Amino acid sequence: MAGLAEMAEIASRYDTAISWAMLRALSELGVSVRLPPTRAHAHDHARATEVAYGDLEWCFRNASSPLDLLIR
Repeated sequence: MAGLAEMAEIASRYDTAISWAMLRALSELGVSVRLPPTRAHAHDHARATEVAYGDLEWCFRNASSPLDLLIR
């Protein structure tokens, strides 16, 4: 089983929501953490608040069921 310091080291390699949540939780436990390097598009998350209804409709359009791939 990985220790808390090792978990912090692994999480600090990535810039994802899960790794940031892990680092935040570990820092609240008093574990020393280093922040991950930022990505080239690190601020693209701000664009998520921009509503583009065409893109939203595309995401939720039911073109086919994933179960159709299993049943042949």
